[in-house]
This record gives sequence, C-alpha cells and structure tokens, in this order.
Amino acid sequence: MVRSGRFKYPDRLTGKEAAVAGSSVWKYIAKTFGESVILDMLEVAYMSRNIDDSFIYVLGHKQSEILEGWRKYFNSYFTIDNTIKTNNDSIVFYRKIKKNSVVTSTRISNDKKHIAWVENCYGKQVIYIYDVQERKIVKTIKTGKKIPDITDLSYPLIAWHPDNEWLLFSDENKGRILLRYYPLPSGRKEQKYLEFFTKLCSIDISPDGRKILMTAIKNGYKDLFIFNNVSNTIEQLSNDGFDESEARWFPDGNSFVFSSNRTNDSLFTKSKPNFSSLNNNHDLFLYHPVSATKSCLRLSNSPQIDERYPVPVSNKSLTFLSDENGVKNIFLGQVDSAITHVDTLVHYRYLLRKYPLTNYNNSVLVNDVHSSGMAVEIF
Repeated sequence: MVRSGRFKYPDRLTGKEAAVAGSSVWKYIAKTFGESVILDMLEVAYMSRNIDDSFIYVLGHKQSEILEGWRKYFNSYFTIDNTIKTNNDSIVFYRKIKKNSVVTSTRISNDKKHIAWVENCYGKQVIYIYDVQERKIVKTIKTGKKIPDITDLSYPLIAWHPDNEWLLFSDENKGRILLRYYPLPSGRKEQKYLEFFTKLCSIDISPDGRKILMTAIKNGYKDLFIFNNVSNTIEQLSNDGFDESEARWFPDGNSFVFSSNRTNDSLFTKSKPNFSSLNNNHDLFLYHPVSATKSCLRLSNSPQIDERYPVPVSNKSLTFLSDENGVKNIFLGQVDSAITHVDTLVHYRYLLRKYPLTNYNNSVLVNDVHSSGMAVEIF
C-alpha cells in the first residue's frame, strides 16, 4: 500500500486498507511523541468533539503536518534496501504486476523448466506459464469475468503434475467446482467435477501423480481430503472445527505437511472446539496418510506467530512463511525428532528447527521453492 502510493490520500481508503492506515498513524504518533499522548489526544477529542483539536493542543501540530510526517516516515522505512541470503545475480525472472492485479498462487514445475502463477484483476483470472530456458511467457490461460468490487481471490488454484506435462488448476462454473487438466504441449484438455465440496482451498499432486491432496470446505468446515485421480474417489482425512490450510506432499509421497490453528492432534473428533477462543494464527503439522491412527504430529507450537504456506524441499526440510518479526518472511525448517520416553516401545516427539532465509521490510505474500533452491517470491 505504501509503495503503490494509495496511502497518499488516507481519507480515500476504505475497508481493511483504511484500518491499516489508521493503525500506522497511531504507531507513528506513539513512536514520535510517546505512547502517553494517545490517551490525552482521545480525551481532548472527546471533550471538544473535534479530532483536529487534539492534534493542535496535545501535539502542537496540525493534522496535515502530522500526516506529512507519517508519509515521510513510512516512505523511508519501506525504501530501505532489502537483504536476502542469496546473490541478486541469481534472479532469472522479474515481473512487475499490473495495476489492480493480485498474484494469488505460484508453482515451479518439478523439472524447473516452467513457472506458473495466477494474476487476478477484479475477478478476471489469468494463468501465466513462463519458460525458464527460453525466458519468456509461453502460455496464458484465461478464466472468470471482470466484475469490479466482487473479487474472489480463492481460485484458480494451480499444481504441476509430476511428469511436468500437465498443469492442474481449479475453476468454478455456475456454483460447481471442477478440476481442469491443461496439457503444456498441445493436446486434449480434461476436466473433472467435484460435487463434494463448497469451496476448494488448496491442491497438491502426489509424487506418483495418483492422488491429489486438498484442503476444502465441506459442511462449513475446512478439512483435509485426498482425491484419487484414478478411481475418482475422495477420502476425508479430518473432520473437526479447526482450519486446515496449504497442505503439501513431501517428496517421498508418504507424508504431507499442512498449517492449522488446531489445539490437539486428533483429526477426527465429535466434539467441536470453542470457536470464540480459537487463535487465528497457524502452526505446522505433519501427517502420514498410511498410518492407522487419525492423529497428526505437531511440528511447531507458537500461538503468537502465524506460520503458513509450507513447501517441502526434502523429506526432512521445508520452507514456510512466518511473521515472527512482524513481517512475513521465508524460513527454513528442518524436521527433527527426540525420544520422549521408552516403555515397550520407543516414543518420539517431532520438532522443527527454524532458520530465517529472508529479511525483507515488506511481507512475502506468495512463494514456492524447488528442491534445487530455485524460488519464486511475490510481494
């Protein structure tokens, strides 16, 4: 918002942007004049019924002068050079997103030859496929209709097939959800309808190409599902009131990682959680679908930190987005285990050792990472 210039006229902002801008003004005042002046300003504004008086009598400056200082402060804050633990010479592709467009998803093919991403402009979605070797966009797939003020950023979702010749993406047609199989070389397109869900939230294809891991909304709850690409059957893995998101397979295809706000490790429970006490921040969890138990393994436990978009890069490591320092940056996590106790069996607990990979001043919104180290980052 700062870099786009929209905050230049804060009185024109609406919704979430207005709330963010208002909070940043109070943050600037507290940092510049001290937190104690905020209570004095509110008291003067209440007594005089005029917010402008509180700026003059408490801060000694007009509101316009404070807003000018606020603009300069955040402009300088967000123009500081970003630091990243990689060489900038390694950047192979840079694209400036069009005005009013939002990138909602991106994926790197297994052979690193193609990068796909989705741009959404007021409901008009375009899927771009970029050829890394030829350094150009080779395919565009257009869906949806441009309808201002009614923008659904939840679809299309994209995923590469392991053979690198198919791009799978979700679509919605007259209230029905379907999966479209788009061949990268010229060929016959395929599609399958999913009548089981209200909304599809994430998709990922298993390394053998036979199963599609999904998080989807059914009966008002967001749960985990596996769609068998051969038999067209669906297996529900979780059934509770917690939110499961961004599930991705590990390279061996025997387990997957997902983010959730759950407080327990049982995926199937008849009792629903107390929704008023649920934290909106997510932690990371590991699950083995072939396991006889319907329990997942907690990898992180940080109620005050939001950890999302896990991307496995090996069977023991993954990257994810974390707002640990107040801004969403990319972290590397290494899955480790420790013995908790021994009876007739040896019992382990799993933990995630975290290392920051980036230190940007503005949040990474969407990312994908290949096992070779190739990464796509959207700001």
